[in-house]
Amino acid sequence: MIETRIGLGLTVIILLSGCATSPPRSATTISAGVAMPVEAPDRRWYSSCFRMPFDKQGEPVWATDLVIADRIVAPILQTHARDITLWRFHRRAAADAAGHQFSLLVFTQPMVYAAIQQAIEVSPAVESLKASGHLREIRHDCQRAGQANGIAATIDQQWDPVLQRAWPYFIMGVSASWLAMVQELALGIEANSTELIDAYRSVDAQITKLWGLQGQHAFLHHLNGIYGYRPLSIQHWMQF
Repeated sequence: MIETRIGLGLTVIILLSGCATSPPRSATTISAGVAMPVEAPDRRWYSSCFRMPFDKQGEPVWATDLVIADRIVAPILQTHARDITLWRFHRRAAADAAGHQFSLLVFTQPMVYAAIQQAIEVSPAVESLKASGHLREIRHDCQRAGQANGIAATIDQQWDPVLQRAWPYFIMGVSASWLAMVQELALGIEANSTELIDAYRSVDAQITKLWGLQGQHAFLHHLNGIYGYRPLSIQHWMQF
């Protein structure tokens, strides 16, 4: 797999100006009210990991992630929205045992996660993806950390504790924003389509284009603005 890497040992200051407004677009995913980070003794992080094969060229089929998010995960999040404190996606692909993996993480109660796990297993989309060879296996509670009951569990323990507890709120918003784009662009795809992967390849291409052309302003500029346009230190290689 080819990786393009940029930036090493640099101090970058993102100062992106010129903020234009546009009419709001309709939301198609769940919304969730958030509060200050708080620990809940009856809740912890649970995860379900979907593992997919690489294609014949050894590349991940990223469109499969979109099918899982839209056809399997989104209805489950909608059903259990009131019982999930926090949730997020994790996407990765590497030449290791996990390989290409799409994960759903939810901070909730055990009975709620049991219902989520059951809903995943009986999803028609899961059966379809397995039958077509695009889904190898699903592992539940696959990313459990030692600090199981804390909001900061599953977070990089090298981060400042304040950041560890706040970051899940940030990544939930990012995940919801990405899912909203997937769902809106996939509205025309038939529920019983036999060519789901090809259909979602087109959706993935559109999102990739949006990210490449407008992500700098829509995401990076506004994120930088929230933090007062302060310098950002890039300390490691960044893959794009």
